[in-house]
Amino acid sequence: KPFSDGKAANDEFQSANNGLQRGELVRDLLRQRVRVPPLPEDVLARPLVDEWIAKAIAPRHTVLAEAPSGYGKSHGVLSGLKSRRVADDELRWISLTPQDNAPTRFLTLLSMALEMPEAFESALQGGASFSDALAMVLVARSRQADPGLQVLVLDNLHSLSNPAVTPLVQQLVKDLPANLCAVLVSRQGLPFETHGLELENRFTRLGPSVFEFSRPETFEFFSRELAANQLTSVAVDNLYDLTEGWATPLALYRLEVQRCPRPP
Repeated sequence: KPFSDGKAANDEFQSANNGLQRGELVRDLLRQRVRVPPLPEDVLARPLVDEWIAKAIAPRHTVLAEAPSGYGKSHGVLSGLKSRRVADDELRWISLTPQDNAPTRFLTLLSMALEMPEAFESALQGGASFSDALAMVLVARSRQADPGLQVLVLDNLHSLSNPAVTPLVQQLVKDLPANLCAVLVSRQGLPFETHGLELENRFTRLGPSVFEFSRPETFEFFSRELAANQLTSVAVDNLYDLTEGWATPLALYRLEVQRCPRPP
């Protein structure tokens, strides 16, 4: 059923006091999830990764950024989109959680990100299936007089494991309108085949080898510590060999060095 028929915690109480419609607080909560995350100021510049991501952005194209936790996939994707000069109003970012495994909730987030909540609500109220409701949203989106390409990012896609939601994601990437590109950020491979998209030259996979730091990037990452004699080049070289460019342990080690500098 549509979210306008449901309630969040204390929704009934808040509605009585604030004059809100039922379910309005649910939508307000979900809107917080459809926001572009900030890019850290001290993020390591990675021109090659930016170039790979920027080149993969194209109409009706799907990009899969796949790597284990802590490889900097989300930051890498956001940096690549910024380097391609994708403006905030051209970017639609959904941060998924396991709570979004319900088809209604997933489609509500998607319709809000695409600014098509009315099309989704009218489809469900008309008795349409989830697949038909998604099709109506995508058709309505394709008919918008929008001259520019927009990018839809589904971050943490691995959070979706419901067999009822997986076909909706597959339908989304298969039927992308011409004014939309999808970027899927996940710790795992997609749970459906992509051969058809690959044959149509509409699919790009960026794996762990894209996001892991190279040896020169690792030295650049620790450049301040090296300049302050807090680390030696041999130590940084060993760190790279131990982590194989995995960003999270490198960042944690740098944080520990900054907190506990070596005595003079």
